[in-house]
Amino acid sequence: MRLGNWGTVWLDFEFDPRTSGYSYRIAPRRKRIVCGFGAVERTVEHGSVFFCLYRSNERLVFQAGERRWWLDAVDLRPT
Repeated sequence: MRLGNWGTVWLDFEFDPRTSGYSYRIAPRRKRIVCGFGAVERTVEHGSVFFCLYRSNERLVFQAGERRWWLDAVDLRPT
């Protein structure tokens, strides 16, 4: 799936939610359809981690690295 970058309109991510793998592409967003947004952030504990918010099967998901949370769940436990 294609995700836009939170901070810029010229950088998009190609993201695989099953493997948590991602790559980035430099392209103007006005020509691309995105289904969420993401960013690579440095953390003290885990180094660089890809964080993203996207829509999957009519549900809203927040993912940090390999952990994901369905935001419509009552208890918000990671899957």
